[in-house]
Amino acid sequence: MGNLYKEGRYSNAKTITQKIFQIDPEQSVILYLFGLISRPFGENNLAFELIQKVLIYNPNYVDAHFNLGNALKEQNKLLKRYKVIKK
Repeated sequence: MGNLYKEGRYSNAKTITQKIFQIDPEQSVILYLFGLISRPFGENNLAFELIQKVLIYNPNYVDAHFNLGNALKEQNKLLKRYKVIKK
């Protein structure tokens, strides 16, 4: 599945991931891949929800934290707490 995603074969990857997800919806890797695969289809809310679930089951999943930030950025929901200082 990961290779299908990397090759841009999103429809194939999504079909396989959905089938595995139906069997084991709490597996962190499958939730993560399903979240990643949802983004190219414009399903950013679903991607955000799935990647959040990954962090419930596996809070130390670094890639999930990174891509959760990307999903938030695409939805324009990042907190703007830091001021950029230009030199």
